[in-house]
Amino acid sequence: MALIAGVGVDPEHSAEAARRASDIADRLGDTELRSWAWKARCDAAFSRGDYGEATAWTRRRFELVPRLTDPDHISLIYFFGLDPYVAAGRFDEACELARAHDEITSRLTPHHRMHGAWLLIEVERAVGRWEAVGDLTARAEEAVAANVATPCVGNAWSLLCCALAHAQLGNEPEAGRLEQAAEDLGMEGYGEWFDPLHVEIALARGELGDVERKLSEWQPRGFRDVIGLVARLNALVALGRRAEIEQDAPMLVKPETYLEPFALRALGLAREDDGLIERAISRFESMGLDWHAGETKRLVHGA
Repeated sequence: MALIAGVGVDPEHSAEAARRASDIADRLGDTELRSWAWKARCDAAFSRGDYGEATAWTRRRFELVPRLTDPDHISLIYFFGLDPYVAAGRFDEACELARAHDEITSRLTPHHRMHGAWLLIEVERAVGRWEAVGDLTARAEEAVAANVATPCVGNAWSLLCCALAHAQLGNEPEAGRLEQAAEDLGMEGYGEWFDPLHVEIALARGELGDVERKLSEWQPRGFRDVIGLVARLNALVALGRRAEIEQDAPMLVKPETYLEPFALRALGLAREDDGLIERAISRFESMGLDWHAGETKRLVHGA
């Protein structure tokens, strides 16, 4: 447990600790300990950008579910499993995971049900299905109201995601209302969670001054911050910062991942390289990210 806790504090530099924890748990044969040790292996892989390995460890945790009796533990296996599947661009499975998580959390506490809404929103946000996110607004607000006594980052995060959806849909009054509702929750000190969404909202509105200011205050948290990395790439494209795109994007062209098409798009636009842009569009379409493919075409043609 000490090794696992250490990975939780610093997953980026804890691959050896995660491996040792996993070996000990396997020798002991304790199912719950194995689950948490395998999460540590997942976290270590995720932090170094090995999303395939992170997904493989998550899948192993799923195999333990029939042997577990604690619904809270099972819900957390699903909850922490979503990010690797999104990062790996495996959205059909991510949708199934979010629904399974929603089903088990529906029988638990308001905090669990907040997490249920959170994951459903996150999958739709990542894909760019803004109407679907907008349709989840009432669900999010109900979950936040029921969970408001618990200072969960998911409360404000979910409201900001819904605000982003409404901004993308052109419903500015609703977007502004939801932004204010998130602000009113008073969740200070969680900028690393909220800043990428604020960047994307400003981009949706064309408020490049706000985007510029946010980039001066915030940086993504490495490979584990997939949302942040994408938001930064999108911001650099909008601001025309070609030198920074050339610095950041090449390392994010990770084949068969969610990051790949965003990095290809940024490089293609920075270099005015039609081949890279077409590769980006093709990768978006192959993952079912049709809105992002369409947005890429809009950026190219200015329509």
